[in-house]
Amino acid sequence: MQLLEDKLFEEIKEFQAAQNGEELADILEVVFALGEKLGHTNENLLELRRKKAEKRGGFSLGLFLESVDDASTNNTPRGNKAS
Repeated sequence: MQLLEDKLFEEIKEFQAAQNGEELADILEVVFALGEKLGHTNENLLELRRKKAEKRGGFSLGLFLESVDDASTNNTPRGNKAS
């Protein structure tokens, strides 16, 4: 499992340098292999992603949640726009 995790970070670095679909496909390949090790099929992972995006939103707008304040304070989410 550690080798796959290391490979994932390697592929992410390659994507950061190349910024292309081929490197994204390599990342997916490693993610699917990690999922398989955890007992998930590719289809299952994609369905989990879909359900999570449906419930919490996705990243297609370039927005992401940076943090959520503790419930004892004002519980206001703080976000950021991805570049």
